[in-house]
Amino acid sequence: MIEDLNVTSMVKKSRDTTARAPSRSILDAGFYELRRQLTYKANDRGHRVVAIDRFYPSSKKCSHCGETKAKLALRDRVFECSNCGARLNRDVNAARNIHREGVRLLGKETLTVAGH
Repeated sequence: MIEDLNVTSMVKKSRDTTARAPSRSILDAGFYELRRQLTYKANDRGHRVVAIDRFYPSSKKCSHCGETKAKLALRDRVFECSNCGARLNRDVNAARNIHREGVRLLGKETLTVAGH
């Protein structure tokens, strides 16, 4: 499961040299090529790659209780849930949410196939 990222919106279009460095590193990461290779290899082995919608609140949603924060600044690297008190690395929290959403989507898909 991967998140469907809009890389062009992540890249700042600015002449400011301090803003260009993060933009350049985002473009250098090669997200499209990674996704292409994952999809190719998965299809070759009889598996699927599930892309989670880019608007799914993976970083803002608590992976323990499901509570969603209204706002979460990019500088906040630790996710702290005000509902259950869970405290996790922001990226780990997002990865758990992406995994759960992918499993949910796959389960929903099998229910719509004839014979299930």
